[in-house]
Amino acid sequence: MLKALQSTNYGTVFWDLPSGQAYVGGVQLFCKVFVYNPTSVDRNYMLQGKATRGEATLSQVSITVNNQSWFTVPAGDILAMPGVFTVDYTDVAFILELVEEETGEVVDSISTALTSSGTEQYPVLPGLPGQIPSTPTTDVMNLMLPIIMLMMLGTMMVPMFKKRSST
Repeated sequence: MLKALQSTNYGTVFWDLPSGQAYVGGVQLFCKVFVYNPTSVDRNYMLQGKATRGEATLSQVSITVNNQSWFTVPAGDILAMPGVFTVDYTDVAFILELVEEETGEVVDSISTALTSSGTEQYPVLPGLPGQIPSTPTTDVMNLMLPIIMLMMLGTMMVPMFKKRSST
């Protein structure tokens, strides 16, 4: 959160959603959305939501705040808003974009992966560092790790039982 507040652009958006979660299409998604204005003047912003799968945009919608498309955030202030979103799709990246009125451009965005089950690989989120796709090597290591741990435990326990039986 501190990194988000140190922004040097026209605005920053962030929320309390995790980077990915299990989701059923059409169900309401509750969160708290924060918009930070790092500049020295009041700014008007608009929020846009979109669902993407890969490079394809499946849906895009403007989000109203208090029944208004544009809302004002005072200079150097953070506006906290409760949010309720409904996405008709699953296994998508849901992206919330912050548009600044003066420039008319998207100045920041945040995303979360909405998957059909919590065990699936999350879709690739734009701009999220450290995402490592699943490979056959990582899958094998995930299966082998418990076996290796049991073998190590066994090699440590055998000398303990030999000492007890010899006394």
